[in-house]
Amino acid sequence: MLLTDTSLHSWWSDVSLRAEAALRHLAAAYKSSSFGKHTHEVRWWQHAGAMSRSASVLTVVILLAVPRSSSKKCVIWTESGPPVVRGSSLSVFCHFPQNCRQKNITSDHRRQTYGKLNESTILVKLVNVSEMTSFRCQCRLPYKSECGLDLAAGYPPDRPENMSCSYVTANTSKKEVYCTWDRGRKTYIPGTTDLWVLSESGLHTNETYAVHSTTGNSAKFSVPGAAEVISLRVQTRNKLGAAESVIWNYTLSLIAKPPPPVLGQPHCSSRVCTAELKQVDGTERLQIQHRTTTNHQKWKTVNSSKVWVSSLEPNTQYDFRARWKFRTGTWSSWSAIVSSRTEEEAPAEPLDVWWTELRCESLHVYWKEMNSSTAKGKVLNYIVKVTNLNFIKNISAHERKTSVQFCPQCQVAVSACNSKGCSPPVMISCLTKEPTPGLTVLTHNNSLSLTWPQYNSGIMETVVEWYREGHKLDEVQWVRLSRAEHQTVITNVQPSECYEGAVHVFSHGRVRTMAFMAAILETVPAVGPSVQDNIEANTVTVTWAEIPRGQRGGCIVKYNVYLESSLGDLWKDSIPAPGKTFTKTDLPPATYSLWMSASTAKGEGPAGRKIKFFIPADNKLPIGLACGLLFVLGLVLLMLCQSATLQRLRAVVPYCYEAVPDPANSRWAKECSKERGTIDFQLQLSEERVTEDLPILVAIEELPQKTWDITDCSKSPALHYPLISYIKSHSHDSESSGHTEHSQDTTVEYISSQPPGYQEEEEEEEEEEDDFGDMLDSFSGSFMGTQGFGGNLTLDAVKMNCSQLF
Repeated sequence: MLLTDTSLHSWWSDVSLRAEAALRHLAAAYKSSSFGKHTHEVRWWQHAGAMSRSASVLTVVILLAVPRSSSKKCVIWTESGPPVVRGSSLSVFCHFPQNCRQKNITSDHRRQTYGKLNESTILVKLVNVSEMTSFRCQCRLPYKSECGLDLAAGYPPDRPENMSCSYVTANTSKKEVYCTWDRGRKTYIPGTTDLWVLSESGLHTNETYAVHSTTGNSAKFSVPGAAEVISLRVQTRNKLGAAESVIWNYTLSLIAKPPPPVLGQPHCSSRVCTAELKQVDGTERLQIQHRTTTNHQKWKTVNSSKVWVSSLEPNTQYDFRARWKFRTGTWSSWSAIVSSRTEEEAPAEPLDVWWTELRCESLHVYWKEMNSSTAKGKVLNYIVKVTNLNFIKNISAHERKTSVQFCPQCQVAVSACNSKGCSPPVMISCLTKEPTPGLTVLTHNNSLSLTWPQYNSGIMETVVEWYREGHKLDEVQWVRLSRAEHQTVITNVQPSECYEGAVHVFSHGRVRTMAFMAAILETVPAVGPSVQDNIEANTVTVTWAEIPRGQRGGCIVKYNVYLESSLGDLWKDSIPAPGKTFTKTDLPPATYSLWMSASTAKGEGPAGRKIKFFIPADNKLPIGLACGLLFVLGLVLLMLCQSATLQRLRAVVPYCYEAVPDPANSRWAKECSKERGTIDFQLQLSEERVTEDLPILVAIEELPQKTWDITDCSKSPALHYPLISYIKSHSHDSESSGHTEHSQDTTVEYISSQPPGYQEEEEEEEEEEDDFGDMLDSFSGSFMGTQGFGGNLTLDAVKMNCSQLF
């Protein structure tokens, strides 16, 4: 429903009356307060009344003028404010001249949906206003006009409470008083706060005056040195309202506060620190606080008459501060902080040591770094001693492990040392570890939970060790537990990583060991092992390397070997981890394919690369058959050794198989070549028919080397020599092989039995000829015949054949 001009005037009149009533209510509240009795009260109320009447008149003028305004300037206003109370609901109005055809209203640059009050006035309703918002009204056609409003939201001030005051005895002419109070909730809008002060000195009362508070919850002011009592009141106001505290009265002697103490540099031993303190007259109580500098622990307070702090930790940096007070009054402010470090002490507790031994022959020793409270100083070095071997090893402070020689009767002592001494030694002996069942391992997202049986008697301590598989010597970790504990949790476990370890329960001279291997979030291996083969006869030996750590998927429990032949046979063998070799024997001849895979507790992974190899057939005789043939051959040889023919063979064989000298190259032959002689060749034919496929045997007669006159070879006496068969070269045979040949040609070729260069050694030829002649003389006459010879003889085309000797 649109409002007429008469109804609009009536509505604004009602708003004006309400505003005037609110101003009168505010004036009445101020008049009833204690401050209304002050002399300026009348002036303030007269001013307030004038403001109320002026506001009423101004409101009526604006209301009457707005609807009838012929100006092109728009007007924006709200039902109340600004500012407004947070959480309130109200409307924002925009009035334009009547001929504005295009209007809009925006809120923080966002166009708002509006309603119409009449043709020239639009409005936007707001609900639960909680922050400052900017509004703007605009007319676009037929002219441009803008107006805006910043609508603040806040709270009226709360009543100030909980005032606290003190003063510092700086001089006697003035006393500096400092007061604080609680101002209540935050108002979110600007305001002012004043502290009204009234002081009394004996029977004299000073004038009340106001001290402006810049912070809204504290103020500092001065009173005369003779003042004994002060009265205080806080008044605060903003555009939404005003509030006033009760009156607080203070006796200055009860709020007296000495200046803060000044501490000198502390001097410390290992457990106690002291410091110099400049005394102030009248102070009777002293408080000292200390804390560690590194981790800023909570301050610890000590009441004392001097700066003396005990029960401190050695080699620790401490902060100190102090405050004091008079017999009455308040504590002073804390002094400036001073710091100092206590001296060192020799470590009183042993190191946390663990070890791994190799058959009691060598020992790998590990230890953890001492914390500051245990080390009681800076560790300078570690000492490792081996008894029975008179061995001492000094190790630098940054090392955490070492290895030493060991023996079954030896003991190893490990200590940590600082500038004041060494810790009690940890003694290590060679103990036999007894494998014991009963360990339960549970896996979680990033941890392993271990539980083992609880032994009731003789238990000294329990040590749990663990490490990544294959990294015991460089990554071993351990935790030492009390005798009553029988479970623990290993944290920070990497997923799909295999961990090994054991629980060692120590008693007197005995160690129960429960080993484990586990992984969290385990999977199958991502790849198969890398394989190498070695073939020997019908046996194949396979070796493989470990799968890379990031591809194992957890703990490998076994390796699977697959062997397939070209004959269609398939073998599968499983080798428990951590085995790295496999042998397959008695393989039949064939072509083979071999591949491998690995398995975890989750299953078998993919196969690795295939390799191929070939097993050939065995062509060797069986051992039994070979032995039989050797036996038969031995019998034959034994029978031959018993025959008479073998005896003759023993005499001639050494000569038959020696190289035959070439007579043509002898001095005798060379000399006799100048004379004609006669050599009778008697052809020795066998009973069998000689064919072209058989060699022609020729019987020749040779003269032994004896002394004769070489000047006339034709007159040499005829000597009887044995008939010796030679093999004549086929290239010089005649067509007829059944007659005796007489050769006059000394250049005929023959098959020489001499190696190259033999002819050049004349002296050796003579010796061999003599040996050959002596050998011929030893034969029996019935065995040999005699022949004369003459003419020229060459043996270049013959070889000796001893077959007729048998």
